[in-house]
Amino acid sequence: MNGPYDVVDTGKHLKVEYGETIDVRTNVTSDDGGNPDNFADCHDLTGWEYIDVYIKLSGTNPSWDITPIFGQDDEDLNFHDAETITVQKNEIRRLHICGAPCLYFRCDGSSGTNPVIDSLRIRPVNMVS
Repeated sequence: MNGPYDVVDTGKHLKVEYGETIDVRTNVTSDDGGNPDNFADCHDLTGWEYIDVYIKLSGTNPSWDITPIFGQDDEDLNFHDAETITVQKNEIRRLHICGAPCLYFRCDGSSGTNPVIDSLRIRPVNMVS
């Protein structure tokens, strides 16, 4: 299932390439206190244009705010937030990541009864013409 697959669009012929699925976060039961202390948990997606994000929730009426954050450099540990998404059900989202060398997901703003992020997984994707 790693492709490449052919996609036909009016006037275009694209190939879709997929990378391996990566487990990013599992069994998240409490809000993150902030950004990570270091880049150890970041994922290097150099060479990939997009990621598919697979989010699986459990609990009663769970809701989580999930923010992709991008690390700038190892020395200063600067992180930059992307747009926060609020997730209330199992979802798949495609994010444009522009080959980020350090990507992490901050999970906070939880609500509901016993809200849990069972898994947050990503799969790199490229569209090749």
